[in-house]
Amino acid sequence: MTLSQLRAVRSLKAAPGDVMMFAAVEPEEPKGDDMRRFVMVLGAVLVGMFAAGALTTAFAGTGIVQEETVVFGEHTLRGRNLDLVGEANDFRPGDRYIFRSELTDAQDAVAGHLFVDCSVQFAKKDSCSQIYEIPARGTVTAEGLIPVSQLKPDGTWVLAITGGTGEFENVGGSVTVVIVDDRGNSEHSLHLLP
Repeated sequence: MTLSQLRAVRSLKAAPGDVMMFAAVEPEEPKGDDMRRFVMVLGAVLVGMFAAGALTTAFAGTGIVQEETVVFGEHTLRGRNLDLVGEANDFRPGDRYIFRSELTDAQDAVAGHLFVDCSVQFAKKDSCSQIYEIPARGTVTAEGLIPVSQLKPDGTWVLAITGGTGEFENVGGSVTVVIVDDRGNSEHSLHLLP
């Protein structure tokens, strides 16, 4: 009930005698100012939302401005098998293996590190997440399935680049991995897209 309706009811109760008094109570009309204020606030909110989206897009751009391919040599430094199911080193679904590798550039200078975490899946494929740590530039994360049949010299697979940090923030693309020898050394070609 509005304030004017409450006043009308109170005046009926306060009327002398048994005579009932009726007062015409009309609801207040919405003021034009209220509607105008609502439209202005709604407009300001919409403009703010669009401006925030534009600024976020402008500041969240990648550090790379054009397509780039970076090639690294990889040599495993340390690893561990986590055998959760079955016999040791039989690699059944649910088992995991993790390792850390050194990344080298074309001159065999250390260019960064690779951190890998894989889970053995069904259908003879391993689900792997790889993080390429490249000092002074940032990190690149790649994920995907690796066919077990390709874990041998000349074996090849492709992973999706799912993001990164630093210069590689919001980057996309793919990583092609080729095993180059029977010691597990490999070549990683990162095809980066802005």
